[in-house]
Amino acid sequence: IFLLFILILSIIMSVGKFGGRQNRPGEMYLGDVWFAEVKSKNKTIDTRPGPEGKFDSLEGKTITYFHKKDEVKVQCTKVIHYKTVKELIKNEDLMKIAPHLGDDAAIKKNLLNYYTDDKIKEAGGIFAIHFK
Repeated sequence: IFLLFILILSIIMSVGKFGGRQNRPGEMYLGDVWFAEVKSKNKTIDTRPGPEGKFDSLEGKTITYFHKKDEVKVQCTKVIHYKTVKELIKNEDLMKIAPHLGDDAAIKKNLLNYYTDDKIKEAGGIFAIHFK
């Protein structure tokens, strides 16, 4: 019984939080709308908070985005780190980040609401992850 308990505990501890997947470099989860935009090739820039260097290893590699039991693979072409969301907004093509929102003003508002200054400062910045 003790060995069975250890086996069950090890399985529980090894299961990732997204559909039982391990959280490995180059594998990231996206919500409904965002995943659909990547899959349709309308979204070609992903934004992720994190300290400088966190996603640099993705450049030139395949990224697998997951949603529920579906996945899409893309090729990372460039990774850029910004200290603030405002810096990201100033330098990136917003329609490649959230095309479903319709225009730059709506995308800017969405980014500033979701990625607050405090959240990005605490995370150490924000990334623009370009892919094709």
